[in-house]
Amino acid sequence: MHIYFRKKYREGVVGIGLVLGMLMFTAYALERLIGFVIRFGRIEGWSGYYFRLLQDWGWTIGVIGTTVTLAALAILVQGRDLGLFLERPSGKRKGGSGRR
Repeated sequence: MHIYFRKKYREGVVGIGLVLGMLMFTAYALERLIGFVIRFGRIEGWSGYYFRLLQDWGWTIGVIGTTVTLAALAILVQGRDLGLFLERPSGKRKGGSGRR
C-alpha cells in the first residue's frame, strides 16, 4: 500500500477509499501490537507499575481507537462513492498564469 500511496501522492491524486482503509488498518495494527506486548510480558513475568498501566490503559485506548476508527469508516463510507479522490494543491496562484 505504501508504494501505491506514494505513487498516487506524487501524481497529486489519492483515492479516499485507500486513505480510509489505511487509517483503519493502522489503528487495528496498533491494537494488535499492544496485545502482543501484553501477552509477551505475561509470559516473561513482567510486573510493576508501568506494565500494569500498559495492561489497563494501553489496551483500553487501543480498543477505543479501533472502534472509533471503524465507526468513522462506516459513517464516511455509507452512501459514498469510494472512487472519489483527494487532490493535492498544485501550489499555483489562482489569478496567475498556469490555467488556460
